[in-house]
Amino acid sequence: MENNLRKNNSIMKKMIFPLIIVMLIQTSLFCATILWGGTIKKLNDNSFDILNERVINRKNYIQNEMLQRWSNTSETEATINSSVKKILNEKNALIEDVGNNEEINKDIIKSISNDLIYLLRKNSVTGAFIILNDKNINDKPIDSKGEISRTGLYIRDLDPKFNPNDNSDLLIERGSSDIARSFGISMDSYWEPKFSFKSENEQEGDDFFYKPFRAAIDNPNVSSSNLGYWGSKFLLTNAGDRLMTYTVPLIYEDGTVYGVLGIDLSVNYLRELLPYSEINGNKKGNYILGVDRNNDMAFENVISNGYSLKEKFWDGLHSNLEQKESYKNIYKIKNKDNECGNGNIYASVQYLDLYNSNTPFENERWALLGIIEEKSLLSFSKRIEKLVIISIAISLLIGLIGIYIASRLFTKPIVLLANKVRNSNPSKPVNLDKINISEIDELSSAIELLSANVADSSSKLSQIIEMVDMPIGAFELYKNAENVFCTKDKKLKWIRMNIFEDELKVLGVVVDVTKEFIEKRKIEYERDFDILTNLLNRRAFHSQIQEKFKNKDELKIAAFIMWDLDNLKYINDTYGHDAGDEYIRCAADILKKFISWNGIVSRLSGDEFYVFIYGYESKDSIRDIINSVKKQMNNTLLKLHDGTEFKIRASAGISWYPDDSTNYDELMRYADFAMYQIKNTIKGEVSEFDINIYNKDSFLLSNREELNKLIDGQLVEYAFQPIVDCKGKVFAYEALMRPKIKTFSSPIDVIRLARSQSKLYQIERITWFKALKSFKKYKEKFGDCKLFLNSIPNNNLSKVDFEEIEDLYGEYLNRVVLEITENDKINEDFIEKKKAYIDHWNIEIALDDFGTGYNGDAVLLYIMPDYVKIDMSIVRGIDKDENRQKILKNLISYSNERNIKVISEGVETKGEMETLINLGVDYMQGYYISKPSFIPEDISDKIKKELKICHENRNDVV
Repeated sequence: MENNLRKNNSIMKKMIFPLIIVMLIQTSLFCATILWGGTIKKLNDNSFDILNERVINRKNYIQNEMLQRWSNTSETEATINSSVKKILNEKNALIEDVGNNEEINKDIIKSISNDLIYLLRKNSVTGAFIILNDKNINDKPIDSKGEISRTGLYIRDLDPKFNPNDNSDLLIERGSSDIARSFGISMDSYWEPKFSFKSENEQEGDDFFYKPFRAAIDNPNVSSSNLGYWGSKFLLTNAGDRLMTYTVPLIYEDGTVYGVLGIDLSVNYLRELLPYSEINGNKKGNYILGVDRNNDMAFENVISNGYSLKEKFWDGLHSNLEQKESYKNIYKIKNKDNECGNGNIYASVQYLDLYNSNTPFENERWALLGIIEEKSLLSFSKRIEKLVIISIAISLLIGLIGIYIASRLFTKPIVLLANKVRNSNPSKPVNLDKINISEIDELSSAIELLSANVADSSSKLSQIIEMVDMPIGAFELYKNAENVFCTKDKKLKWIRMNIFEDELKVLGVVVDVTKEFIEKRKIEYERDFDILTNLLNRRAFHSQIQEKFKNKDELKIAAFIMWDLDNLKYINDTYGHDAGDEYIRCAADILKKFISWNGIVSRLSGDEFYVFIYGYESKDSIRDIINSVKKQMNNTLLKLHDGTEFKIRASAGISWYPDDSTNYDELMRYADFAMYQIKNTIKGEVSEFDINIYNKDSFLLSNREELNKLIDGQLVEYAFQPIVDCKGKVFAYEALMRPKIKTFSSPIDVIRLARSQSKLYQIERITWFKALKSFKKYKEKFGDCKLFLNSIPNNNLSKVDFEEIEDLYGEYLNRVVLEITENDKINEDFIEKKKAYIDHWNIEIALDDFGTGYNGDAVLLYIMPDYVKIDMSIVRGIDKDENRQKILKNLISYSNERNIKVISEGVETKGEMETLINLGVDYMQGYYISKPSFIPEDISDKIKKELKICHENRNDVV
């Protein structure tokens, strides 16, 4: 480290670095000016502009040829229409006969043959054709090959530039052989008398015929010049090249479409018009005439001419370009995997305006693509850039070599002087050579002067230490010397070290703090560990877990386990707290096994322990460890002082990291919940956390005190919902519990929490006393109506409670109807005891929520109630569900035979109410009829009127 420090501060480096920095700044300025100052970019932009200009010029030429010459068919169209009209008049035929009448078709073809040859010569194209068809495009007979034959004439001229006086340069591809003989035209080897087509939309190669024909039918008000179609997929034969075509529909004077007229352009002819050598001087450019049918920069290649780039980026039929421009109208071409590779290829895209706006084919955009590789397009700027970089590199290399040589010559004498000083004996004077540098020679003289004092002071420190009779040591270390002065070594001690450091030496004083350190460690141990079990306490456990959670990758799969000892209270009460402490220690010794499996173990409180085990790849590995420890615990016996043996038992809850949570506090809460669940069901087992159960029952843990508060303060009140007969008269009111504590959203929450804490008796008692108190308070409002009171089937009041109820509310008890709820399975002993008081007070019984929970047919047979309340799950939507209606009919029939009244709960709509009346229920209640209120209220006149009408209509039906 010392050598490195000397090297880092050497004169040579202090000279070299500034010079190198200056040289680099100069180089950077030069690079910024040439490479990044815009010079290279301007050269590149100039190359792009030249490419665009050349492609635009070629595009304008091709566009002019396509619009002004090749597609100029209007004169021929007019001549053909005149000929057709004349023939139809002579034959006394209709335009509908064209395409179907062979004689008329033959006359038409013969009469327009010269016009077709004239079109071929005039437009300088490689082919001209006419195809006849009646107005029905698809209603044609199909031959054995699945093809449709159509009459027409197709003449080709493979070299439009050569025009002899006769027709010797022409070939007939499709048409009658009579035409060939009449006009002296040879028939091609692929000649056929008629055109053959697949059905519409079946073959893209037939689009040149179907598309303009269909467009004319679908757009009767559009002129034929706006219905022309440039096609790219026509094949004369399966073995031949694709032809570029232009076709227009033939439209009779009455608007009837009877065929198409078209021209074709061969690939070879078009290639002559696309000289790729003009793109780039090295002839590595490429012209493509293509079609973008979806406006997505994916072009169908119609004609390609030039340097082949096929292997690098396209399949020969398509060119896919990036959506984003690289320069104005210039895009990168994607390779075969639709990505832009390292060797970029650019395309200048110039669109041809072939179709007018609002015409059928305006979305098919033809474009001329001038294509060239980046290395060819930008070769000049790349060459300039390369030359600049090479020049800079050579200049830097020469400069670095020169700087190094100059610095080396300057620093060599200084290095020799430093080595001589370093190797000298500090106990003797040193003599240094002069190096003829005034500043360095002055420093050498100062060193010689001081060297005489070094030997004298070298022993002072050890003499001072020996004179001090204290547990103290000292040392002195000279950084640039090999000698260290220190006191003698003795046995191992804990020390406190104070150090003073300057440029030459390090001076240290060491104090013995062994006693202080041992005391401190003892205090820290008592702070972090439980004295009884020698396990971590809550604070230390929390601290270690927090540290582990800072590096969550190390945790992998982990488990947080909450252990709770069973039977500790019994042992403490029966055998004393010493036995209880031994029970805890024995369990703790077993839980310490987790430490060897990468676990952290803590005693939380009296009988609760935390275990966190982490760093595993699967839950099963951790489960095996837990089961092993649990098995050992189950097999361990604690022998007390009187010889009694107790098995160690504990319940445990597990939460998983990271599946259940990645938060430490949540894992602890979830494990506590899982332990609580198993503790209250099957003691002595291990349970894993279930989020669904937690979402449902977590309030059972968190709201224990809230329930105690509710019970102690009787913080509930009762609302009363009317139960009416089918004529609209209020027969009774049901008392519905409404908790005053916001934690409980419904009475169901209160019942569930009370059941989990075995406090259903208190809820039953509150219900009786509070509901009857309100019944007495509003006795004028209740009139002679009954009170339906919900009762928990598996809980009874005490004898004292029943006597108090009779004393306070005895005169009202004969108007009480006791509802047996569905929450618990009925216990016959409780019901029998409850019936004794019910019979004594002449209280009637109602079976609540029939059809759900535990209230089914078996309970109905056992209790034989006075009323059956149909659950809202059956009532809801009964007006639209025949199955629900049949269920209710059967229950009403059964109940009527046994004088049991039927009450329908949860009536929410008028339709449900009408259906229930028609089915014959005795009473109804629900939000549609009247909502519950804390002061009993009559139902509205509107509902009374509806009930009366429904009842009368029911009677009329009956």
